[in-house]
Amino acid sequence: MHCGLGCNTIAGERDRSLRRIANRFHHEVNGYFLCDRGRFGYEFVNSDNRIRSASISAPSPLRRAGRGEALRPVGKEAALAHIAAILAKNKGIIGIGSPRASLESNFALRTLVGPENFYSGMSDKDHALVSRIIDILGKGPARSSSLNDVRNADAVLSWERT
Repeated sequence: MHCGLGCNTIAGERDRSLRRIANRFHHEVNGYFLCDRGRFGYEFVNSDNRIRSASISAPSPLRRAGRGEALRPVGKEAALAHIAAILAKNKGIIGIGSPRASLESNFALRTLVGPENFYSGMSDKDHALVSRIIDILGKGPARSSSLNDVRNADAVLSWERT
């Protein structure tokens, strides 16, 4: 639900509200284990501030006619055309992504502003480390451990170079 591990879970619902997450056995990924974040970190789903899908009366885009004017609803096409016009005029616009944002959100932002105007939100040092990790995992003997591997391990070592 919150990470890329892919644990099997069972969502418990009552009165159209998520009430409980339970683990479902999956031998290769998480066995019977479910971390605290997976078990107890579901409250954001019930938030009134959560963006809902179009089938649940999604809000329409809003736009001001000018400075100090009230926000007024506009259609999706008009909003996209307005954003495209701003981006075409202002070549100095950049997009700052985040390593905490979803891959899809960072990709959408990068597509909107262009690769040359996109910053990943990571320092050069962090970017070099992540690139090295990807290289090691792709070409080297190391592999990512599953939660089941961690659970069955006699010891887990964490190393951080400062």
